[in-house]
Parts: sequence; C-alpha cells; structure tokens
Amino acid sequence: MDTALFSRRAIAALACSAALASPALAAGIDAGTLITNTASATYSTGGTAATVSSNTVTVLVDELLNVTVTSNDAGPVTMAGSAVLSYTVTNTGNGPEAFVLTADPAVGGNPYNTVVTGLVLDSNNNGIYDQGIDTPLVNGGSSTVLAADGTQVVFVLVNAPAGVADGSVSQVRLRATR
Repeated sequence: MDTALFSRRAIAALACSAALASPALAAGIDAGTLITNTASATYSTGGTAATVSSNTVTVLVDELLNVTVTSNDAGPVTMAGSAVLSYTVTNTGNGPEAFVLTADPAVGGNPYNTVVTGLVLDSNNNGIYDQGIDTPLVNGGSSTVLAADGTQVVFVLVNAPAGVADGSVSQVRLRATR
C-alpha cells in the first residue's frame, strides 16, 4: 500500500471521528478539575498491526453557575397580619457559590402586594423559622456559600397591608441570582 495514500486516509479517518464525536459534558465534575485525554487508533496494513496516538490534551472544567428556588409551602399560606414563607435554594452548579436573594411581592396578577419585612437563613437547618436563632438577611443580601448541590432554606417574612380582606391571596417570588 502506498504510504502517502495510507497517511492521508488515516488523517481523514481521525478527522471524521473527531468531527462526529459527542461533546464532552462535565456533569458531576467539580469546577477546576483537569481532564486529560489521549486518542489512539489501531489499524493493520499488510498483516502488521500498528497503533498511533494523538497529542495529549488537557481541559480545565469551567464553573457552571446555576441555581433553583422552590417553595416549601404546600399551597397558599394563611396570613393573620403576618406570615412566614419557606423556600429552598439549591446550587445546581458545579462549584461553591453564594447567591443574591431577593423577595419580590410584585408578581403579575396579585390583587395586592404583601410587604416583605425580611429574609432569614435557616441557620440550624431544622426547616422551622426560629426567631433569634436563624440568621437575618436584608432583602437583596447574599446567601452563605453553597457547595455544588448544596441547599439553604430561606424564610421570607411578610405582612399584609392594611385593609386587605381575609382570604385574599398574593404571591411572593424569591429570586436567587449571581
């Protein structure tokens, strides 16, 4: 077999396999991790087997910033002048991160906007608002640093404005941003 023809075919085959390869995904891999890879191809020519290897490539996994916020309340919370709303903030990224937490009562469709009087981090992780024990946070303040897949329960303290009829419903959205 012509060596030049074989070399062109081997290069073409490697180029095609590289172009058709699936993208590398870093799910579950911590930010800052180094991934090293060397490709190899085995072939035979004239009954002789041979293997060629590519250059070794090292890739640094970038940080993925992602967060989810879910309500822990099963449905509407009854207000007797004030109420405590409960949310869980989850760092779904791949690195440690703190998030800016903002409670927003101005949700479209609300017949009235509750008054947000504070945010509180569940510092003893019992899922219950414990005044004087849990850590107060200003609206728009930062959470503690959450590890990848880490969670933090956040309480939003609200008051109903004067004149709101019993049974009225209003939503509050907790946003976590970076």
